[in-house]
Amino acid sequence: ENKYDIVYLSIEFTDISGIDIAQMIREEFPNLCVVFISKYDYFDFARNAVVLGVDDYLLEPVTEHDIVETTNRLIKKVENRRKNTAKEEKKEKLFDNIYELAKDSFVYSVLFGLNSGKNISDYKELLELKDRGLWLGIEPVDDMYNIKPYDRGFTKCIIDCFNEKEYSVIIGPKLLRKYIVYVGINGEEHKKNERRDIERICERLKQRLYSELQCKVNIGTGSIQKLEKLYISYEEAVAGGSRTVKNSGLYSDEIYVQHKRQLIESIELAKNDSADIFSKILEIIGGLEERDRKNKIIELLVVTINSLSLYGKKQCAGFDHLSYINEIMKIKKDELDAWALGKFQFIIKLGQSDDMENMSEIVKKAMYYVYEHYSENITLSDMAALTGVSLQYFSKLFKDETGFNFVNWLNGFRVNKAKEFMSSNQYTIKEVCFKAGFNDPNYFSRIFKKYEGKAPTEYI
Repeated sequence: ENKYDIVYLSIEFTDISGIDIAQMIREEFPNLCVVFISKYDYFDFARNAVVLGVDDYLLEPVTEHDIVETTNRLIKKVENRRKNTAKEEKKEKLFDNIYELAKDSFVYSVLFGLNSGKNISDYKELLELKDRGLWLGIEPVDDMYNIKPYDRGFTKCIIDCFNEKEYSVIIGPKLLRKYIVYVGINGEEHKKNERRDIERICERLKQRLYSELQCKVNIGTGSIQKLEKLYISYEEAVAGGSRTVKNSGLYSDEIYVQHKRQLIESIELAKNDSADIFSKILEIIGGLEERDRKNKIIELLVVTINSLSLYGKKQCAGFDHLSYINEIMKIKKDELDAWALGKFQFIIKLGQSDDMENMSEIVKKAMYYVYEHYSENITLSDMAALTGVSLQYFSKLFKDETGFNFVNWLNGFRVNKAKEFMSSNQYTIKEVCFKAGFNDPNYFSRIFKKYEGKAPTEYI
């Protein structure tokens, strides 16, 4: 009943031998250290003890020195074993983390078209992938349904529907309002009715998601492809089962700007609907000429990077925008949305390591307040009072978590808002100054030039 590390065991019992007891212990507790004590130097007992891996065999009379010396030696053995076990557990945990990251990396590699021969070979080995597979695009019918793809219930429903002997399942991110799932084919290459089997499984999955999670879904299925051609299956899965209303061809600047502001707000406040808003904007600009559409996509990606950089995400601050421009010019018209969404997801993912979810409630509360009241007079003392901490503590905490002191961050936030107002062409510079929270046009001009490298009039 009790868990021990070392047991001293007499060989001589009336009803059962010590060897039998040691054997029972070894079966139940293989790491427990066993020391036999006996009045006699039995060869057979000693031999059996060696076979069982008993740690020592002491002959009576046993002295205190014998017990202390043996115990100390076994304590070191137990401690070393624990250290090795801890190392192995750490390695296993690290491998599990790497394995999950590799799954994500595999999904994004296909999404970005990075599936070169070496990439595919590495993924096949690490994730034990077969040569063929397809993509599913699982789209909730109710937009309000906001389950995360790694929620156990959602994941379990998908995995349970696919026989692990025949299929390998990798659950990817949510893109274009769809949860992306890779299904590897482990069965025979020329199995009859293979496609029909997949469709039957998808029907069962739809029923199970509804019965267990009350989630109605449409499922788009891509064609079964070799790993090197998986991007074809992905594009088919994203296109299939969609309820998306195609753009009518009419473009409205007002609607575009409105959704762009929603995107900025979603990114700045670390909401989880930014990909959906980005997808909606891609629909809005879908009717534009190809060059104008590409310009808008670049603008959206730059806005995304700037919104993340504003919150201290230094890894996003040094992006080479020119490389994006050069890259997008080579993208075909019908591949633009997939390329844009892939880049957007990559940028957002890059900023997740230090996003607002990891910030303290104090800093988040201050940021939320600024977002709602940036046009009003805001001081450092106000923020300390609002969050209920001392001015010194608030200043240090904000700097530690964002990389900026509060006043510089606030000015940067207001300058970005000023740029938004300028882009609408509805306001004079003086009006922009006050709407963005700067009470002095001269001060506004000086701060704007500090952050943007040019005066407001030059910027416009």
